[in-house]
Amino acid sequence: SPNGKWVSGVLYTAEDARCPFRYSTETKEVEYMMRADDLDKGCVVIDDNGTIYAATPAVSPSRSLYILHDNYWYGLDELLQQRYGIDYYTRTGYYSTGLASAISANGKVLAGMAYISEDNYVLELPESFAEACSKVNLLSTYNVTPRSGSCITKVSNVAVKFSRRVAVTGSVSDIALKDEDGNVVKSALKFAANASDPRTVDIGFPHYSSGQGQDIQHRHSRRNHLPGRRPDQDQRRDYHNLCRSRRYPDSMHGRSSRGAQHRRPSRHDHQSRGVHLRH
Repeated sequence: SPNGKWVSGVLYTAEDARCPFRYSTETKEVEYMMRADDLDKGCVVIDDNGTIYAATPAVSPSRSLYILHDNYWYGLDELLQQRYGIDYYTRTGYYSTGLASAISANGKVLAGMAYISEDNYVLELPESFAEACSKVNLLSTYNVTPRSGSCITKVSNVAVKFSRRVAVTGSVSDIALKDEDGNVVKSALKFAANASDPRTVDIGFPHYSSGQGQDIQHRHSRRNHLPGRRPDQDQRRDYHNLCRSRRYPDSMHGRSSRGAQHRRPSRHDHQSRGVHLRH
């Protein structure tokens, strides 16, 4: 790190796996990130606060950049889109977020390399990347089957699929099936993570038939929220309040550029809501 407090790098295991590590020059302690979702992350840099920036796959000309904050991985593309409304790919014309080659002492300016040595960029935020990560809702993206608002005659199961692995923290009593007028027609019997897909939460109801097609809305009481957040910090009051992202969400959430035809865009400067992106 710029202040010399932290040293970061990549650990190579006997199983030929790669994962980040962080060493404190003050406490002489080393921390190895060896959970399943830490694996295959390399090109590690670290800022003065000990925030780790790593890219996946660890060995590839095209990578996706992630930031480790409070034991969760945040994709750079996800951070820019949700926090500042910036589509990294449209804005830069690049196919991947790549890797971080340097980070400023204050953690606000990042130099990145999107593809080998050709597509470079400098990203400056009005806040540190760690601060920006703390304001990103990791569970804001999900799909519900059947979709909320669907016109159906019978329903017994609802599946909520997130973009990353989750764990259920809410109770089955938090879930209710309501009709288009907001009346509760059934309470849930099941609310649990899917046994075969850790990204999906299954909700089961007693067999319900509306007699004729009716618009069904999925709702619940808002009793849970993301760990480390006050309820008023959550950006959406929906299913994600009853689930939490597992520690170190996996790299599959990142946008893959493998197989894409590469091109080098012209250089531009972009500013949006205090964010300065030069490429």
